Amino acid sequence: MLIGREKGKKVIFLDELPWMDAPRSGFLSELESFWNGWASARKDIVFVICGSATSWMVKKIIRNKGGLHNRLTHRIALKPFPLALCEEMMKSHGIEMTRKQILNGYMIFGGVPYYWNLLKKGASLTQEIDRLIFSEDGDMYDEFNMLYASLFKKPEPYIKVIGLLAGKKEGLTRKEIIEKGKLGDNGTLTEILNDLEWCGFIRSYPMPGRQLRDEIFQLTDHYTLFYYEFIQGKRHGRNFWQLMEGKPQYNNWCGRAFERVCLCHTDQIKRKLGISGVLTNEYAWRHIPKKQLEEVGKKEEGAQIDLLIDRSDGIIDLCEMKYATGKFAITEAYQATLDRRKTLFKEVTKTKKALHTVLVTTDGLAHNAYSGEIQNEVCLNDLF
Repeated sequence: MLIGREKGKKVIFLDELPWMDAPRSGFLSELESFWNGWASARKDIVFVICGSATSWMVKKIIRNKGGLHNRLTHRIALKPFPLALCEEMMKSHGIEMTRKQILNGYMIFGGVPYYWNLLKKGASLTQEIDRLIFSEDGDMYDEFNMLYASLFKKPEPYIKVIGLLAGKKEGLTRKEIIEKGKLGDNGTLTEILNDLEWCGFIRSYPMPGRQLRDEIFQLTDHYTLFYYEFIQGKRHGRNFWQLMEGKPQYNNWCGRAFERVCLCHTDQIKRKLGISGVLTNEYAWRHIPKKQLEEVGKKEEGAQIDLLIDRSDGIIDLCEMKYATGKFAITEAYQATLDRRKTLFKEVTKTKKALHTVLVTTDGLAHNAYSGEIQNEVCLNDLF
């Protein structure tokens, strides 16, 4: 590498750095020597390194204990696109899509620009999903295996944990992961969970009133969840995705996938609620009963709330997220469920704050005799 003394900044840009660090290559020690022994002494060198294997970048660069310790000037964590940027990207490519269609794409692709860039003009979203994912020559036909192999040098233990979390929508505690997967309670599991979280596949969250060791780990990667729902261990005929629309499995998946999209857009939800400037914490909460109700001879019902916005102004927003093909109507039975969930949350957490039920829907709320308890509404357009 020849770098002269010409005036002006010289930029050295290394992309996908983790894959240069092959076993026994000594790459990292050579990189440390290059920077500390020569480049850092010059004022005209801008050294930029990138890597999609986030866990490697965190452990080997950001938290480096050797020659690169405390050498970073700036770091940029590239986040997935929100819905609004996906919409802009499609417009820039000349692809006409409604916001509902962009949402449906986001429920599969998430905010990964690479996936969105594969879409072509002139076909519907369902046609493109069939072409990309379910056709043997599609660009994403074997995406699951390639994705995890590209990020982790030994992907099998990571996929095992991912598979456990895929089977439990509301997530699992560390203890439950160990028991269900027959895994050791050791540093290896800690490293796997940390790596998966750094790479954006899972999220961990504490529950109000519970200790840190009871935190929940939840699979949140859109494509991975789509894979376990519709691809793993299944054979697909021609036009599979076009034929799936409207079927019960598809409708159930839409409800769960929409919840995950909402979890990625909590800033937009808070903006709609007018609390962007209010100090908040976002949680999820679940109640697992430990005893049976002897008087009725059945198990006590549990409860799950996927998004709580705990506000410093004395309010907790209990967010209900519903995917619908039209305005969502609250029935008498659903209203009873909301009331029971709110009462149970108050009893279990002992909170003194006011509890507001917020409904996040695709097409708005149908106002009827049971909609009066809803304090605020958030619609799909607000997520953009």
